[in-house]
Amino acid sequence: MNSNFHWQYYIVLEQDVEALARYIEFTPDNFKTYSLELTKLLLSICSEVDVTMKLLSKMLLPNKKTRNINDYKEIITAECSGIIQEPATTRSHNLEFYPWVSWAEGDNPSWWKGHTDVKHKRHQFYAKANLENVLEALSALFIVNQFLALIEYKKSDQYEVWPLKSLMDIQKELSPRSSFFKHYHILPGQE
Repeated sequence: MNSNFHWQYYIVLEQDVEALARYIEFTPDNFKTYSLELTKLLLSICSEVDVTMKLLSKMLLPNKKTRNINDYKEIITAECSGIIQEPATTRSHNLEFYPWVSWAEGDNPSWWKGHTDVKHKRHQFYAKANLENVLEALSALFIVNQFLALIEYKKSDQYEVWPLKSLMDIQKELSPRSSFFKHYHILPGQE
């Protein structure tokens, strides 16, 4: 399973983010906190978001060329529109993120824009490597990995034998399980 390799890397990134909670309380009051460690995490997480979105786009439309997030947005919103309204809820910090909701307006997420600014003009936009953007990016990666696993599963022979109905079903199948984010609802059309 291709998605399992990406899921394993997601878990490593998640563990790195969780370790920050020993030093920074994950509350909105601290969302603008920035540091070198947060810079490293934002760049790493967003790089993996790029890789997994490219793979998801290729799975959805194998013959369509993709170069960047705008190409992914076009494919994913057309073929997998549920991603836009999908939340990721933290298990222990009482936070909920909708990292792809800006796609409903045709815009790229602010955390992605922050990543791009930090990547290309760090000296000018260092403060955008903040806790909020890291948590939003990690939630986006969590959701993309879930959709990647679901689409991959639906294209497999197993789907005919045991049809999974939701991202919550997929979440239970991925191993190891996320200790940070969880899905708490079923998407419309997945009942």
